[in-house]
Amino acid sequence: MSESTQDSGAAGDGLKTPVAGAESVEAEVAETETELLARAIAEAAAERKACDIKCLDVRGIVSYADFIIVMHGTSSRHAKSIADFIVSDLRPLKIRPHGIEGQDYGEWILVDFVDVVVHIFNDTMRDEYAIESIYSDAPRLEFDLEDGSPPFSTPAAVAQPAKPDGDDA
Repeated sequence: MSESTQDSGAAGDGLKTPVAGAESVEAEVAETETELLARAIAEAAAERKACDIKCLDVRGIVSYADFIIVMHGTSSRHAKSIADFIVSDLRPLKIRPHGIEGQDYGEWILVDFVDVVVHIFNDTMRDEYAIESIYSDAPRLEFDLEDGSPPFSTPAAVAQPAKPDGDDA
């Protein structure tokens, strides 16, 4: 992180002195930007009907990321679609992932935005790896979707499959 400075006051000497407290202000701004990125990713995933989205605030717990977002699709194809949509949705903001792994199979896709790491599973692999249990003490980033729907639950169509025609039981 760059250190904030101010002119030392001597005309033309070009020397800079650190400003007290400026580093902590810059850190708060960076954290806010990272939180906004995490929210944008989760909202993009919700728009593509990702299931059971969890946004874990791992600042102070791990050194490789500030947020870990975990979700699943109803199939490997759905998981790939979610990953593709997240990447394309952030492209106009000039945000690109550092790396993407697992798209060939779609069982577990990792999208690395450096400060935010996204894990997208198909429905069977999520339970097998149980990423959330590793960070069970991490606070969750909570927020509502713009359309007023509940935050990141399994879509109703997935939770309660439609009954076949003629089955009124």
